[in-house]
Amino acid sequence: MKKLIVLLIFAFLTTSAMANTLSQSDFYGTWKFTDNNETIVCIITHNSWTVIIDNEEPITVNILTWERVDNSSIKTFQIFPFGFRITIQQLNGNVASTILYINQEKRHIIIPEFLGEVVLTKQ
Repeated sequence: MKKLIVLLIFAFLTTSAMANTLSQSDFYGTWKFTDNNETIVCIITHNSWTVIIDNEEPITVNILTWERVDNSSIKTFQIFPFGFRITIQQLNGNVASTILYINQEKRHIIIPEFLGEVVLTKQ
């Protein structure tokens, strides 16, 4: 029982510490996913997000806002506990938002709304 309590406290402290140190700049950089069928590259800066799929023409949108969020998904919370909801200006001028979650080591992100089970790795 003592071991379980210690593990629970450690898990809470670890995610709690990450929540306090999470910054939108943790998402800046180049992120990549590759499998046998496709390659996806995302380049994220403070105010832009570029997506390149299979060496096609890059698509870049403006990021308007960053809002911290907690991951409420039972399926992915333990690995990707925190993230940001970004509001973007789409190519047609409309405004939309999506969520990016990052793992505790800040080396992998997921974008559940667009990419489902795809995990992008920091390059």
